[in-house]
Amino acid sequence: MTTLQSGEICGFSRYMGFGLLDVDSVKSTGEGAGATYSMDGDLVYAVERARDNCTITEFCEGKKVRSSSHKELAKAFFHLVAATIPAEHPRFYRLAMETIHSGNVHFVWPDNKTGYLAYPAGFCFTLRQAVMGRNRGAWERLGREIAKNGPGFPVGFVSETPGAIFRLHDDGRTSREDVSLVLLNARLLELTQAVSLCQRIGFILPGKEYRMEVCGLGTMVESTNLYSGAPDSGVRAYSVFEFGPGTGQVPSEGADGVFSRMTESYAMYRRTPARRRRSRVGGSKRIG
Repeated sequence: MTTLQSGEICGFSRYMGFGLLDVDSVKSTGEGAGATYSMDGDLVYAVERARDNCTITEFCEGKKVRSSSHKELAKAFFHLVAATIPAEHPRFYRLAMETIHSGNVHFVWPDNKTGYLAYPAGFCFTLRQAVMGRNRGAWERLGREIAKNGPGFPVGFVSETPGAIFRLHDDGRTSREDVSLVLLNARLLELTQAVSLCQRIGFILPGKEYRMEVCGLGTMVESTNLYSGAPDSGVRAYSVFEFGPGTGQVPSEGADGVFSRMTESYAMYRRTPARRRRSRVGGSKRIG
C-alpha cells in the first residue's frame, strides 16, 4: 500500500507525480539542492534546484523522457506534466490498465484541457459511483473510513447528489432506477489503490450500468451521455443522470422526457447507414 505523506524534506515534497522521494538522495550544495524520485526501484524524476532555476528531468525505464525548467519548482513540474499526453505515456497507460482491472471501471482519459493539475500530485481524479440499496451499506462503511482517516486516506469525499439510471430495453421499453451519485477524488499515485479499495468492500457493483466512472478532476461527466448496453443484458442503451441545475446535470422533473428524446435520437441513429453516422454512443475517449 502506497501511503503519500505530506510535508517536505529540504524543500522537496515527499511525493511528486508518479514518484516517491528517495530520502537518501537529497543533497545540498553551495548552489542549491538535488533529489530523485522513484517508484518500485525505477527512477522517475531527477530534480536540481539552484538559486534562480529548478530543473526536473523525467525518466522511464532508465531513459530520459523530457525535462522542464523554471525558477519555481512547482511551475517546472506543471510545465513537465502539461507536455504529457496521458494516452501515449507508458506509466500513464499502465496506470489506466491497472485501474480498469482493479474493478468494474469506465476510465476516461484526462488531457491538458480537462485534466486537473496539482502540485505535487500531478493529475487528480474524480470517481463517480451510483449508490442504491445493494451497495448503500458499503458506502456507509467507506464514508466512515474517509471521515476517520482524513487526507491520509487513498480516497476523499466530494459530494453526494440524487440521480437515476435510465435504460432502453431490447423490447423498446424504458425504465428508471433512482440512485444517489457519490463523487470521490484520488491523487495520481493512489488511483489504482482507491479503486481496488472500493471494489474490495463491495462499493462498486457488477453490471455495465453500475460501473464506476473515473475521469480527470476537471472533466464533466455529462448526464446526457448515452452508452450501449452489455451484450445479452437485455439493455440496448442506458444513461446515468445526475439531477440538479448545474452544468452536465438534468432537472429531476423533466428527466423522463429528456431520456425519451435521447432514445428517439438513438433509434434514428441506428437506422442511419454507417457511412452517414457522425457520432458514436459512449464517446471516443473512454475505456472499459
